[in-house]
Amino acid sequence: MQTPLCSVCLENDDILCNGCRSKLDDGDITQVDVDLSRLLYRLSDKIGTLEDITIKRTVQTSNAVVILTGKGDGPKVVGRDGRVVKKIADEFDKSIRVVEDTGEVTEVVDKLLSPVEYEGIRTVYRPDGEEKKVTVDEDYEPRVPFTKEEFRDLVEDLTGEMIVLSYE
Repeated sequence: MQTPLCSVCLENDDILCNGCRSKLDDGDITQVDVDLSRLLYRLSDKIGTLEDITIKRTVQTSNAVVILTGKGDGPKVVGRDGRVVKKIADEFDKSIRVVEDTGEVTEVVDKLLSPVEYEGIRTVYRPDGEEKKVTVDEDYEPRVPFTKEEFRDLVEDLTGEMIVLSYE
């Protein structure tokens, strides 16, 4: 299992080594990275598919935790019938979104908004320039665990592209 923590810190719930403590203090990792890594390590004793996953990082928003995994590791983190992701959600008491690090904008948007469907990613031309926009039916707004600003920041952080979320 590859996580933002070293193997010594994964096994020890009480303290962090100097290297991991330094990464936490410098903002290279977050407390959510620490807590999630340790939780998945504990679960890997019972769920063998978690032993060979890569967790690149996590991002916490007001209502959700986004887990960025290595390519192909998303289904392993979700688990059979969603068992793993349900345990993570119970632990953090937030909605969980698992996103594979593919760099594909549509895949990132799909995973962040799932199970909500959207109309697609469109380019909107404005007098001051252009922007990309994802439109979701306004009836589904309560099912999206991000504010418009959080969504824009997440997509930009994960893909490098700025996409605006709109409800119509």
